[in-house]
Amino acid sequence: MTSTTRDSLLHSIRALLADAEKIPDDIFDDHAGRQSLQRQISGLKNATTTPFERVAELCFQPHQSAAVKVALDGKWLEVLADGPGPKSAQDIASAIGAEPELIARIMMVLTATHIVDERGPQTYSSTPVTNALLDPGWADALRHFFEHCGPSMINLPGYLRRNGYRVPQDVKTGPFADAWGGRNTWALYEDEPERGRVFNSGMTRWRQGTAMWTDTYPAKSRLCENIEKSDDAVLLVDIGGGRGHVLEEFVKDTTHQSGRLILQDLPAALGDAESLSKQGIQTMAYDFFTPQPVKGAKAYFMRNILHDWPDRACREILSNTAAAMRKGYSKLLIDEIVLPDINVSPRGAFLDLSMMALETGAERSSRQWHDMLASVGLRIEKIWSTDAGLDSPNTPCMMHMGTGTHVVKEPQSAINYTETEGPILDPELRGNDGEGYILEVNQIGLNHCAKTAHDGQTVLVPQPSDAPDDPLNWSQTRKHVVLATICACTFLPDYGSVTGAITLIPQAAEYGKTPDEVNHSQSGNQFMVGAGGVVAVMLSAFFGRLPVLLWFMVIATATAAGQAGSHSYNGFFVPRVLNGFFAGAAQGSGLMFIKDMFFLHEHARKINIWQASVILSPYLGPLLASFMLTRLSWRWPFWIYTIETAGCLLAVILWGDETFYDRRLPIEKQPLRQSPLLRLIGVEQWRSRHLRNGFGEAMMRALRTISRPVVLLANFYYMFTFAWVVGINATLALFLTSAYGFGPKQIGLFFFAPIVATILAEAIGHYLHDTLATIYIRRHRGRLEPEARLSVIYVALPSLLTGLVILGFALERKWHYMITAVGWGMYVFGTMVVSVSISAYLLDAYPKESGEVGEVGGQDWCVGLFRDAGGGVCRGGASNCCFAGLWEAVEDVGKEAF
Repeated sequence: MTSTTRDSLLHSIRALLADAEKIPDDIFDDHAGRQSLQRQISGLKNATTTPFERVAELCFQPHQSAAVKVALDGKWLEVLADGPGPKSAQDIASAIGAEPELIARIMMVLTATHIVDERGPQTYSSTPVTNALLDPGWADALRHFFEHCGPSMINLPGYLRRNGYRVPQDVKTGPFADAWGGRNTWALYEDEPERGRVFNSGMTRWRQGTAMWTDTYPAKSRLCENIEKSDDAVLLVDIGGGRGHVLEEFVKDTTHQSGRLILQDLPAALGDAESLSKQGIQTMAYDFFTPQPVKGAKAYFMRNILHDWPDRACREILSNTAAAMRKGYSKLLIDEIVLPDINVSPRGAFLDLSMMALETGAERSSRQWHDMLASVGLRIEKIWSTDAGLDSPNTPCMMHMGTGTHVVKEPQSAINYTETEGPILDPELRGNDGEGYILEVNQIGLNHCAKTAHDGQTVLVPQPSDAPDDPLNWSQTRKHVVLATICACTFLPDYGSVTGAITLIPQAAEYGKTPDEVNHSQSGNQFMVGAGGVVAVMLSAFFGRLPVLLWFMVIATATAAGQAGSHSYNGFFVPRVLNGFFAGAAQGSGLMFIKDMFFLHEHARKINIWQASVILSPYLGPLLASFMLTRLSWRWPFWIYTIETAGCLLAVILWGDETFYDRRLPIEKQPLRQSPLLRLIGVEQWRSRHLRNGFGEAMMRALRTISRPVVLLANFYYMFTFAWVVGINATLALFLTSAYGFGPKQIGLFFFAPIVATILAEAIGHYLHDTLATIYIRRHRGRLEPEARLSVIYVALPSLLTGLVILGFALERKWHYMITAVGWGMYVFGTMVVSVSISAYLLDAYPKESGEVGEVGGQDWCVGLFRDAGGGVCRGGASNCCFAGLWEAVEDVGKEAF
């Protein structure tokens, strides 16, 4: 031991001695001082115990309970305490007919743990602990924990392992039922009444010696004043009160003048009605999982009810009570243990574990009580604690719930919880119902418990669950890695599609075709990007986001390699068209991922990033292809595209994750996330398919979405906006060659204009969309209507119109190519801003159809098809030629095969 450790120990010992000087002569008169000494002594013991010794103690924990149980069952302790003086092992053996050697060996454990005193070789005397164990109630308590809890605790590790280490939520299938052949505690006690008697006896003794609840809670001033003066007025309802001890204590300690006292429980558990009636207590059969029949009582009381049940059941019990309470008058009193948020005593921790193993219940901390009660519209006005503390046999705390309108904020890491009265209402549902999204907590009068962002003011929409698997609860790093992967995959289809516009002439020369004929493959590829988005969205709604993206990317990689390595036009045409279909998966489902991972107030910025990858891609493709064609074969741009596609596939495998999470399901019913590999290939999603849309429903969602008039109008507007982008981009190389005599290198440099415009639009849009939304929110009392997203179009419209007119005149009249570049850039700038605006609008307007309304600019199935249809018209009906070309190519390939 080093000198530093020795000095630390000496300091702790001196502090212990100083505190011991303050203890009164009878140490048990100062509970707080005694507990302080215990903690210091425990700290000293831990500081002087080696890890090996601590592990040995853990290994031998069951031995002590077994030895005590043997001594109690054999009545050895009764003999030991009978009469004065010590007793030998032989004396005890003679009295009960046991072997002295066995008694001596068991007594070794009891003396080593100070339950029995050792006075000499195999000679013993009783201690206060011995005498306490001889109390029938304490003996039954020990028997209950050993015989009833023991099997469940032994079974607990295996049970939790088999159930994916999730908190047990159903008493019918919990650890106790699993250990006892499917019977829960109450069924066991009903089948074996003696076990029920042991439980009741032990729990009754457990509470004896503690103060009455009326000593802890000021019932006279809080309950017995300002009572309604009517014959039917109810003063106090004891819910699940069993034999009526709570109300008997109340009658004994108070002299209430009016108001009925009602004891509620299941018929078999109710106390003697006649005896209770004489004390003015009315009995009523009641199941607290049903609506509370007594309305508007002054107070409702629950003692040790909620710790028997998991949170979900507790909320149901509390909701039934809260619905019966009268605002501003009724109170709910809860008599339960309240654990500290940190430094829980061993006894408090053991009790919590016992409740988990026995009832799938829990002992809860102050924060947990606040959160659960707030979720049903109640707030804790005050907590009254006994002097016993958490290390006493029982440590009830009285919690007083009111129904006022006071708001309490309690920060918790990155999310704050605002607790008010009233039911929880998901802000997303309000937005979906046409009332606007509530985004500023200080400007609303909505009664609910709302989670907010870091600033404590912005309401999180949708409200995240408490599960770490919820993508809304993922770290920012994890979210943005997935977003970056989606953006990379989204970049591919238009990049690869428009790359073909630059290679038309050398391909036509090699295949002996005209450029217009080769352009059929270009048109088919572009059209299939939209069609692939349709199918990807439909399949994602049924199979999950990640596996659909993976398998589409696998086929996209194969078809990319196929078109690059083809040796005939027909061999190029088929993989070329199919590649557009499968490469478009991320464009089709991109908004799904954004909606799954990010809150509403983050949507515009994330869509802005995602849209940038869409808008940039058709310009970077021709730019790079043009430079490559100056020195390399036309195949090289397609091989580079193949390498990029393979890289995106690798990113999906390494960093992709399933983002679908149905927050309507309670945590215990959420599908388990066990294997990243099985989740990647879709096995886990297939096993949980019954929790998502049926296949038919997934297919019909898209048709229902496109049939909405609002969606149709938005898509028609976007079609006329983006159609020119597709048409210009697919044909500009021909115009530039004709008007300016540009070669591949000059054409490639010309594509810097839209690239710069897109980057500029992304940088400005990063702030523009949120700024206009914030202005709208402040003007509308903290609410955001989806239509507010469309206001950005007014900013983009001048750039769109002016740019398109300049571009048209410049090409027709052969103005200087710099004027053409400026006009083109202005139009692309406006298109980028409009794309984000419409995407954000549709997503906010129809959040449940995030995939179906999401492929704006190549991503959303409906807008993608409108976009591609418009682009086809601008190319002179090239999309119609696609099908004839596709059929011809398939037919020719078939002939070659056979």
